[in-house]
Amino acid sequence: MQLRFKIALLVFCPTAALLMLTLLTMQNLVSDDLASVRDSSFKATTSILSEPVVEAFLEQDFARLDEFFLNLRQSPDILEGVAVDRDLKIIASADPRQLGKPFVAIGENWYTSELVVGGRERGTLWLHFDESQAKAALGNVFATGILLSTVTLLILAAVAYWIGNQLSRSMGALAQSAQRFAQGELTHRTGMKGGDEISSVGQAFDIMADQIQSNMADLHRSEQRTSLALSAGGMGIWVYEARERNVHIDDRLAELYEVHGAHDNVAVDQLLSRVHPDDAESRAAFFDEALVTDAVVSRDFRVRRTDGSIRWVRSQATALFAGTKGSLVIGIDQDITDETLRFSEIERLKDELMRSNSELDDFAHIASHDLKEPLRGISNYANFLKEDYGDDLDDTANQYIDRMISLSKNLSDMIADLLRMSRITRLDSTRHITHWQHVIEDIRESLAFTFEEKQVELTADDTLAPVTLDPAALRELLRNLIVNGVKYNESDIPTIHVGYDPAAAAFFVEDNGIGIAEQHIPEVFAPFRHLNPHDRYGRSTGLGATICQKLVTNAGGKIWITSEVGTGSKFWFTLPTA
Repeated sequence: MQLRFKIALLVFCPTAALLMLTLLTMQNLVSDDLASVRDSSFKATTSILSEPVVEAFLEQDFARLDEFFLNLRQSPDILEGVAVDRDLKIIASADPRQLGKPFVAIGENWYTSELVVGGRERGTLWLHFDESQAKAALGNVFATGILLSTVTLLILAAVAYWIGNQLSRSMGALAQSAQRFAQGELTHRTGMKGGDEISSVGQAFDIMADQIQSNMADLHRSEQRTSLALSAGGMGIWVYEARERNVHIDDRLAELYEVHGAHDNVAVDQLLSRVHPDDAESRAAFFDEALVTDAVVSRDFRVRRTDGSIRWVRSQATALFAGTKGSLVIGIDQDITDETLRFSEIERLKDELMRSNSELDDFAHIASHDLKEPLRGISNYANFLKEDYGDDLDDTANQYIDRMISLSKNLSDMIADLLRMSRITRLDSTRHITHWQHVIEDIRESLAFTFEEKQVELTADDTLAPVTLDPAALRELLRNLIVNGVKYNESDIPTIHVGYDPAAAAFFVEDNGIGIAEQHIPEVFAPFRHLNPHDRYGRSTGLGATICQKLVTNAGGKIWITSEVGTGSKFWFTLPTA
């Protein structure tokens, strides 16, 4: 069967079945819904019409009852109506001759409503409804739907046949062009135009044909560029034949392995003889590993040259399934001697740097610890001198002593900060899970006097996630940031808030202090750096922010600042959560 007929049938038959099923389903659903609506409507109408009947009985107005039942016959939906007593005898009807006779309901669609007069049941109102008009209208609707569906199906089948005919012609032309191209007419093109899918395929076919011709021309140039790239990277190509146990190597590898003469077919044993004895077994197993592994395999080994030098080589290979599966392995060898030497030197320098840093930390810890005793002695002797001989000295001498005491205290604070910095690297945070509220309460208690004196308000989010950090480290970090927020603050009520921002995925300590100018932010974390005069905000060692940075980086996080002069600062930092 031709494609045009197949498309027409494939479109017509399922669509016709679907339309008929839809119409039948809709007919059943609408009929059920309509019957339910009619039943509810008839019941409501019967209940409403019972009210004037009850009123007429109350007033004993039988002429009004007769007129009511005569008017019911004028309704297009009501065929008949009667009122009967409790013994089913007619007490009101449009036909006076029926009065007093027994009532018998003939036919369907009779609906009733109790007649309660003066609190007593007097009888029942019976109404006979006509639903023939509704059924006729419903039948007309579905007949019209079937007619429209039939017309739609015929039009759809015609359109499908036309589309199929167009597709058949276009695909025939495309198949003919492909056949001619496959037979060797590489200059043949379909010449299709247009924006439909088949025309797009024809245009893609023409582009593919152009590309194939262009690739043939570029192939030679590509081989030259590949050769140049391999040479620049110290790489060479080899092919291993598993059955013959021979290796084909290029000129670059022949030079590397010092293979003289013909190197198009070199025995594996000859190539392995150049490999360092400690690596020869691994290199030999490398060929077999490449044969049985689907992925690319890689291995590093050493090559001994006749002058005694050693070259490091990285070999990568994969199996080629040409003919017999796994019969060939193709690989690339690269001379990585310089890279290996550089890496070894980097590792040596890294070890030396780590040792130097460790020694520096030890020195800082020992030096700061040992300096505290003589410094404490200097400070004590200066205080003794002022207490014992201060009255005998002039003002200048007393000023010198006060200055010496102040400098001793400042130097003691610096030594204490240096000692804390040296201890940071010794904190093991991997086994600690620290909760923020406990640490914040400790800080609040330790700074209670300062908070009360300056009316500080310290708040924190209730949902701060616990962090994997030594409690002492978190306490040191928060204390430094909170103290700075209070110290560099000119507000009547200094406020400090500790929180977490999900958008930035970072914790923060925010204050309403004096702020930091944007150009000075990079200097905040520099050790011994002071951005403000000592006589304005009190003396500082200049190590607080540096300690904070070291605590955060040691925990694997990062710290940064956003600030506005006169508004406040926000110290952001990331920490590993538990």
